[in-house]
Parts: sequence; structure tokens; C-alpha cells
Amino acid sequence: MKNILNIFIALFLLNCPGISTAFSAGQTSPHTYKQTNSLNHDLVLVKPLVNFNDTNGGFYSDYYKEQVNNIYCGGVVKNSGLLSTTHVYLLVHILGYNNNVMATYTSDTIPLMAANETDTLKVQPFTNTGNWYNFKISFELMSDSTDENAANNIDTTATLTMWDPMWSHVSRANVPTATLNINNIPNFHSGDFIGATLKIPNYSFHWAVMLSVYLTDILPDSVTLVAEIYENGILKGSDTIISNTQGWVSTPLTYYYFTNQISTDSLYYFGVKIICPNGTNIPIGIDTSAFHNFQTETVAKIGNTWTTLNFVPLIQLVCDPEGIPEIPNNDLISVYPNPATNNLTIQTTRQATIEILNIEGQIIKRIETKEGKTNVDHVGWSSYVVDVSGFSKGIYMIRAQTDKGLWMGKFVKE
Repeated sequence: MKNILNIFIALFLLNCPGISTAFSAGQTSPHTYKQTNSLNHDLVLVKPLVNFNDTNGGFYSDYYKEQVNNIYCGGVVKNSGLLSTTHVYLLVHILGYNNNVMATYTSDTIPLMAANETDTLKVQPFTNTGNWYNFKISFELMSDSTDENAANNIDTTATLTMWDPMWSHVSRANVPTATLNINNIPNFHSGDFIGATLKIPNYSFHWAVMLSVYLTDILPDSVTLVAEIYENGILKGSDTIISNTQGWVSTPLTYYYFTNQISTDSLYYFGVKIICPNGTNIPIGIDTSAFHNFQTETVAKIGNTWTTLNFVPLIQLVCDPEGIPEIPNNDLISVYPNPATNNLTIQTTRQATIEILNIEGQIIKRIETKEGKTNVDHVGWSSYVVDVSGFSKGIYMIRAQTDKGLWMGKFVKE
């Protein structure tokens, strides 16, 4: 118990959490410790940490798409050997496309680590040099002693990709390492909320368009997921997710603007409210990898109490027109021509509610596709011609809700 307490104290000192307390007694560790260690020298990299732009920013899988001014690295380390170890430090390597080392940074040093001691290391913040487009961050724990179990001294992130400095998808996790088990969340009940945190930079303009959740299996009929977004703990928008597929499923949010007028001190939570019978399996993908700073990246509302999680749910907040995909021609819906000048044809093979929205999120046309009945002129029951000649030039969104779920896309009016 003392060791666990030491780890939490070290985590707190490295990255002071912005909200609440740890969600459970012990977070998932990338290593399994020996109950009895016979090695004289055995350092363990318990938890490497990567924060972008903010010392408490957390490992934000798409956060680096925003302008990266500083990258903060560090780690929680433990001496699991029988003897003390001297001059303990971290080497942080920036690895290129072929795992070539493009840069190396050195942390501060722990002069002496006693047996069974846990401590933290920090690297002075550094920035992208401008030529890191696809890179990894590798951590290597070093000391003056010859480590007898060096395998647990090294850890490496997945590949990070530098894109346009405008956000389109805000996400703290994209690859599931496990599936949510609500029975592992203390005191969780139907109607409670899980999600991730977000802060808006003062130079950004962003518009939350829709929210996506990664399902590892088809959602049971007894489960309802409601997408929600909060500002400083106050609910600002919500919408029910309807889907009978797995993978990324989406729903539009009640349109809510992120602008420079919003205080940069505001903290936003985006995620899902889960309504379900007790003990129901909820097939939401989660990420438990070691690089996350769960205390600042995650959030949960259990009853009326805000707290944190020991995993990151796979949830994306899709922002700005750039984040909306073009609607592909498929067996559900097709839109043409795109760009359009006079008429826009929308074809659907299923009954659907189709809405056209302007850039301000206002619904300017709604189509209810029911056989032999609609509120606009159409050619055949599955093909609808919309006169867009009077539309102002620009980007418009189309969303279609069917029994197969939500489809969302955009077209350009010329």
C-alpha cells in the first residue's frame, strides 16, 4: 500500500490535476512488479508522460494538430532492485519515420534512489523544430548502474502526425486497448456521464459540429448513449446517438460555438451519458495506455459529483466544416453535383430525416423521406431535387438520420 501511495504522490507532483481526485485506487500500469525481486539493480519506468502545450495537457492524440509551442515529457520511476542506484535520469528520443533519432533530450537527475523508492523525472519543455511531420517519442531510463532487467526501462508512443494547425477532430484516444466495463467504475449508475476534457486556445475559433464514439460491438437495444458537451460543468448541448453498427458512430450536437469571446479559462467536457440497466455490457472502446495523464484528460459525472477515470474513452469531438466528411456515394445516401449551382439531388434508399444547415448551424431545409409522401418536390420516392439557386455561396452541411444511424456530410454552393 505504501508503494501505491508513493506512486500517486509522485504522479500528483509531476502533473497537478485540474479537477477532482483519482477515480480508483490504482491506475493501469504497463508493467507487472515482482512480489520478491532477486535482482540487485532493476529500475522500472512506471509511467511515462507526454503533455502538449500545457504541463497538465495530457497525451492528446490529436492535440498536436493545434500549434505545438511546447512538449512536456517526464515519468514516474521506481527502483525495484535490492540495492540503491545512483544518477537516475531519462533520455527522451524523437524518432523519425524509419525510427531514426532526430533529437534527444535529457531529464533532471535523481542522485540516489534507495531500494523500493519511487520518484519522478522531468524534461525541460521543448518544441517541434518544424520538420517533425511523422514522429514517435521514446523514453529510455538510465543510471550509473548496469540494469539487470532493462526491458522495463523503455517505452515508445505510437506515431504522431503533424497536420494543419486547425482542429478538425479533437480526441484524446483513437485506438482501443480494452472495452468499457461500467462495473469497474465505483458507484456508477444509469444516467451518469463519462468523457474527456478540452480547453480552447485564445487564438482559436472552433465550432462543435458532432460527437463520435467508438463501439467495439453493436449497441444493445437496452442501452442509450446521449452525446453531451459541458462548459465549466454546465450542460451546453446534447443529442442521442442512434446506431446499429460498430466502429465510429456519430450524432450532431446542439450547435454550440467556440469563439474568442469564450473565456480561455473555461474548461469543456465532451462525452456520453449512459442510460442502461444495471450490469449491462457497454461496448465503448477505451484506452488504458501509459502515456495518458488520466487525472487531467478524463472526466466523469457520478451522480452530482465530478471526478476522473483511470482510462480514456474513445470519443471524438468533430469541429468546424473541415471536420465534416464529404458524403460518399453509397447504398444509403448520395449527393450530387458537388459543388452545386442551381439544383442539388439527394438520393436515399431508406426512410430518413434529411436536413440542410448553413454555416451558422441553422436548418434551412428539412426533408422527411417517406414513401409517397414528402414536404418537397421530388423525382421518385428516393430521389429529391432541392433548388439551391437562392443559397448564398459557401459550405453547407447535410445530416441524415435513418434506422442505420447518423450520416453527415457537406456540399459547396457556387
